[in-house]
Amino acid sequence: EHDDLRGAVRPLRLTCFVSRENGHVSVSSDSAAPVVSVAYQPNWDREAQLPAPEFSAGSGRFSGYQLFPATAPTGAQPKPPPSPQDRNFALHGVLAGAWRADEPDRQRRRVLLHSQAEQPLRLDVALCTPRDGHADTVAHARAEAMRLAAVPVERLRRQSAAQWADFWSRSAVEFADRSM
Repeated sequence: EHDDLRGAVRPLRLTCFVSRENGHVSVSSDSAAPVVSVAYQPNWDREAQLPAPEFSAGSGRFSGYQLFPATAPTGAQPKPPPSPQDRNFALHGVLAGAWRADEPDRQRRRVLLHSQAEQPLRLDVALCTPRDGHADTVAHARAEAMRLAAVPVERLRRQSAAQWADFWSRSAVEFADRSM
């Protein structure tokens, strides 16, 4: 339910799901939503001594990338050289409609996008790691987010529900002894 604080109250349905198969997160509304901004702020822990996360934003989109070096930094080698065992993740988000991005705030480590009008909310985020079988995780996350953003959300939701149902149906355990 949405109350505009001027006496108008109307139902509003938000739907969110996570795909089991492709690293996709979907958030959408069934009508114009009172969402005025979306922020992406990668977690960063200075004590972990990881490289700083990379992030960017543009009109209706944002991206993030984090490198996880296999070799820990030391006093003698504060920035270890790249290794084939290094890992990372990349994500890319796409917002449907009219969204304006601020310049990335490097001090706060965040990007902020502002809605240009009251509009239905549709956010598609794709997450990719090297374990997904793609060497260029940044390009794959971007391509997947763009591809998924073009598919009707209800079709994606049905596919995701079927994937989860199949997973859980194979995960069930039954015992012959009912007292167990």
